[in-house]
Amino acid sequence: MALALGEQAARAAAMAATRDAFVAELLGRGPCEVLIPATECLPNTAMIRFPAVDGRALVLALDLAGVLASHGAACSSGAADPPEILHAIGLAAEEARRCVRFSTSAATSIDDAREAARRVARTVDELRVRCARSPGA
Repeated sequence: MALALGEQAARAAAMAATRDAFVAELLGRGPCEVLIPATECLPNTAMIRFPAVDGRALVLALDLAGVLASHGAACSSGAADPPEILHAIGLAAEEARRCVRFSTSAATSIDDAREAARRVARTVDELRVRCARSPGA
């Protein structure tokens, strides 16, 4: 227990650096918005909104692209509705449905995080193209 507590700050800092590398790479590749500032969330987590993309569809497409993500908060896993925290920060239901949560771990490298962000950006672009071609999109 003492060893784990002694490593806690370093582990949190490493996960935050990995998360920040993921977010920076993603922001540089297309329209998206980080919803909760890094100073106000866990060091390994980012909640991101993607305009014109359904979060549930994105999570499924990302799974096929080899990137694990969630449409909601960890405590609402499997729920059809977006997490309440998104409503609490002022998002309308439609905006909240465009959000996806990403998490890193102590085992995630910065290179892995950047590659994941590139895959996310490609997948988002592909979904936007498909939606633009679909009638009623």
